[in-house]
Amino acid sequence: MQNIKVGTPVYNYLQMNRVGVVRKITTEIANQVWMTEGSPSGRQYAVVEYPDGKIEKHLLADLMRADLD
Repeated sequence: MQNIKVGTPVYNYLQMNRVGVVRKITTEIANQVWMTEGSPSGRQYAVVEYPDGKIEKHLLADLMRADLD
């Protein structure tokens, strides 16, 4: 687990050259995924702000920490 928090520099694994900063982390319970043995799991999203001013919402699982490289 990468321990991504608000303020952590991150990049999407599909766009490794774009590094942004996490501004907000949310969990959407409405889009629950049911795991094995019947336990629910909500999807976690991160709002990422990039240096060019764009703000995008990504699945938390798709992000990698940029400060560990």
